[in-house]
Amino acid sequence: MKEQEEMIDQISSGVQRLNDMAHTIQDEIQEHDRLIDTVEIHVDVAQTKMEHNRRQVERILQTNST
Repeated sequence: MKEQEEMIDQISSGVQRLNDMAHTIQDEIQEHDRLIDTVEIHVDVAQTKMEHNRRQVERILQTNST
């Protein structure tokens, strides 16, 4: 009986460690998601600015060619 209780305690301890690791992994994933979202926003802003600048260059080139 004592041996079974020890085994149950070991299993319980292992499950608790797995639970702790799962929470740590979840926290890391959430942080990475936030970072990816931030990068995505910056890329969108940069892309919009580049498109605006490209159109301005095209207008200047058209004006100079006429």
